[in-house]
Amino acid sequence: MMVFHEDAFRRRFRDLLRREQIAYRDSNFRCLCLLVVALGAHYAAPQTAHSVYRQLSQDLIAVVEARFLQILNCSTLETVQICILLGSFFLFNERPNTGLGISGSGVKIAQVIGLHRESLWKETSAIAREERRRTWWTLEVFDKYAAVSFGRPCIIDDSDCDVGMVSHMPHEAKNPLLLYHTWKFRLYRIMGAFLGRRGQSKSLNTVQSIHNKMLQWRNELPQELRLASYAAQDEQPSLIQLQALNLQLTYDNLQIILHRTAAFENDGQMNELKMTEGGSTSLQQLLDSAMNTSELYRYSSALQASGRTHAAMHIGITLFTAGVVLCAICLSRPLTDMGNRAKTGVMHIIRMCRSAADSPTSSQHLVSRQSLDILDSLVTVVLRQETELITGRVSLPANRPTSFASAMVTASATAPVNSNPHSIPDRGGGLLHPIQEVFTQHISGSASRPPSPVPLLQQLSFSTGAPGLNGPAEPVTTLDWDGDLSVLVD
Repeated sequence: MMVFHEDAFRRRFRDLLRREQIAYRDSNFRCLCLLVVALGAHYAAPQTAHSVYRQLSQDLIAVVEARFLQILNCSTLETVQICILLGSFFLFNERPNTGLGISGSGVKIAQVIGLHRESLWKETSAIAREERRRTWWTLEVFDKYAAVSFGRPCIIDDSDCDVGMVSHMPHEAKNPLLLYHTWKFRLYRIMGAFLGRRGQSKSLNTVQSIHNKMLQWRNELPQELRLASYAAQDEQPSLIQLQALNLQLTYDNLQIILHRTAAFENDGQMNELKMTEGGSTSLQQLLDSAMNTSELYRYSSALQASGRTHAAMHIGITLFTAGVVLCAICLSRPLTDMGNRAKTGVMHIIRMCRSAADSPTSSQHLVSRQSLDILDSLVTVVLRQETELITGRVSLPANRPTSFASAMVTASATAPVNSNPHSIPDRGGGLLHPIQEVFTQHISGSASRPPSPVPLLQQLSFSTGAPGLNGPAEPVTTLDWDGDLSVLVD
């Protein structure tokens, strides 16, 4: 995440250390410094509960969290930066509901101080303006990422914002980090028209327009940010390679979010809208993007390295989303080349999730374990359907009904808390109806679980396992998703 102008932050930090007393106007900067040290200690710590670094991180974050209301009372740039760092940390480290709330606070404070409109800024210093740009763009991406991952509308309205793109200062050497963030910011801004308010148009014309802009973004992407430019089996991947991996994951995940409703209409009829002059349909784009994600097993070293960073949860969620989409394609296109290709992708995704779940150094093992339970259940459904088709117990309908969008939306609509008020109820059972049952079984497992005697922060939400498919459900430690992982498929 690029929130600061690093040189300016380091100078101010050194000046703070030399002082015997801290002025009130610098109190939020002091908390910001504590938070930066805490995050550094967290990711530098070995994966053990009794690490000195891990304890330092927990203590410092507890200090910042205890003073959070006081921090909000002082509306400054540092307040927004604290909201970004603290909110993203909680979002990616087992407290996503808290993280979302803190993120929303950051957006409101940013709007109060006019961070969303560069014409309102009073700073004349080029460095001060650049730091404000970096903070705003990071906040905007955070807001859009939450919309993608949790199926909620964006808080930020792009049409109300006017902030220039981040850039190098004239006297600075080119920073590869800035190049990566610039292209990431552009990608999320393209997707903003689709992730905006629920009342905005989600028509097929809008989908096609955004799709074309995303293709242009991919074609113009610098070579050093293309994952294909790097050897798949690099034992020690560079930072720029990890950034290329993250951009590839993000691009394909956004394509899935864009096309999943267009690929399958709510009435169960296939939408054959051609998205490009080459004749690619939304369904084909959905398959290609999910398969691209499944092919990341070739970059196992880069995945493992990313699993020890802030991006660990992002990887877990994108793998899960791609896996569910591929299972849906298997159900809608059984015993076809497309279905067989999708099954291969599901296999690779499940193996990547299993590897992350078993890794002692990965911080995404919780979400990977929960993903495994759901994907295992979906694979059982896929194989059961194919067995019935092969043995002639059922026949394949000529029109191949596919209600993927309603299956996904209904899964969210049945969630006890994290439901989507704009969901469309399912219009009937089809080949994909079993996917709804899997979601419902996992969600109901959460609702029926008795209160846990463990501390609140360890009550991580549901007992996994689909009773009708895998036998009795056994409670495992999972994430506080205000329901469960399956409701993230909005």
